[in-house]
Amino acid sequence: MRAPVVDVQNLVKWYGPRLAVRDVSFSVAEGEVIGLLGPNGSGKSTIFRILTGYLVPTTGSAAVAGHDATTQSLALRHEVGYVPEDAPLYDYMRVNEYLRFMAHLKGLFGRSATRAIGTVAERLQLQAVAGVPIGKLSRGYRQRVAIGQALPQRSEATYFRRADQRARSQPGHRHP
Repeated sequence: MRAPVVDVQNLVKWYGPRLAVRDVSFSVAEGEVIGLLGPNGSGKSTIFRILTGYLVPTTGSAAVAGHDATTQSLALRHEVGYVPEDAPLYDYMRVNEYLRFMAHLKGLFGRSATRAIGTVAERLQLQAVAGVPIGKLSRGYRQRVAIGQALPQRSEATYFRRADQRARSQPGHRHP
């Protein structure tokens, strides 16, 4: 049996006197897709921040792609893609410039970066807007660029943070 790509054990996070995450445990196998569901304030964003190495748990453990989220957070950030609900984009940068900038931040340079950016642009159909400033793009294209910044890497896990209410308001969106 292979080790899980994401392994969370007895995760607890306190913000001063406020308990944000209470004894959460789960694992995610390679190729598996999961969702964290719950009302506002239930700890979903806190768990994502811990899994991406941007926040330290009070107790418990979290590992992604074999990297401990607490002690190996820098290595973990190179392996994980994360798209927050409102991803920060630089409106003045052109799409291709932004993707290259993000690839460099993740340790990809030269041909490796060019290859990864080309793959992302093709997968997300961004070729036609590669030279366009991000601030001039439609919301849909901006979302594609945000997703694209999470992909140019050797990603073992990619996290998407999206508000359920916003998903429901998208034209053509259907729920089973």
